[in-house]
Amino acid sequence: MNDIYSYRSKAYNLLNQFQLVMSPSELRTFHQKVMECGKNEFEYLISELNKKDQLVMELVKQRLENEGLLSLEEVMQRVLGFGYFQTEGFSCLCSNLNSNNKRRSSLGARANFILSFYDFLVDSDLIRIIEAHEFDNLLRNNKPFYSPLILFYRKENCERMIEMLVKNFREGVSASLKDKEQNDLFTIILMACKIQNSITKPANTSYEKLEEKSIYPFLILAYISQQTPLPSSVINWASDFGRLIGLVDDLSDYELDLLKNSPNGISDCFMKDSQGISHFEEKFIALLNRLFRTTNLTPSPIFTATINSWISSWNI
Repeated sequence: MNDIYSYRSKAYNLLNQFQLVMSPSELRTFHQKVMECGKNEFEYLISELNKKDQLVMELVKQRLENEGLLSLEEVMQRVLGFGYFQTEGFSCLCSNLNSNNKRRSSLGARANFILSFYDFLVDSDLIRIIEAHEFDNLLRNNKPFYSPLILFYRKENCERMIEMLVKNFREGVSASLKDKEQNDLFTIILMACKIQNSITKPANTSYEKLEEKSIYPFLILAYISQQTPLPSSVINWASDFGRLIGLVDDLSDYELDLLKNSPNGISDCFMKDSQGISHFEEKFIALLNRLFRTTNLTPSPIFTATINSWISSWNI
């Protein structure tokens, strides 16, 4: 059958064959650690913001909650926690352990939230599409986002919040990374923004672009984690992990993406192919092999837990 339940069952069975499925109790324990870490990172971030920026965040929080969209503080803690542990995981992937790792993991946490939250705001029509060169100018030259004339040069609170988070991230990068590392990181962020902004609704995006969108967040975390030039083996591993998470995420968000007419790799690509589920299985197995069997790297358990965080929503 070529329905979403068949795809989810196929993916679950393959993950189980690779011994990557965690028990409910293991996953609960992991989520507790993520939320505890995320709470600490959230409080750390708030302490670095001035009162004006804190007010902007509070106004955005109230708007999102009043419209029944999400609990900003809870989501921030979860996404910050995941970003922290994943950045730490990439450090371990290269045995790149040093005294600066905690600061780098905090930067990864913030990058992860900025990318996720901006994507959510655009998808929910709560913010204009901020051009990639605006992000690049803010990161490299500390120039504020351009305010369209229609806003009478006054930014909406959602845009202000993204701008202040990027500024905060920029300050952390300047304090923690060398010039060459900063330049490499800002370049990869620019490429991520271009890909993210090129994916539009209604769903008419190529599968290759959807893959790229999934790859870049993990490449960014990998770049943040390393003090030396990123080895090609880590670049390839991070890219494949992004591809796998893209598939796992599309399996989770299938119904919601259809409702919102948002791009979804499962519905837009595999389901339009009469042999779609076979091709999906081939791709899924190839990714799992490269990530967990044929690699010379030793992936941290955080990456297995990241995959499992989606499984509970599959309803198989």
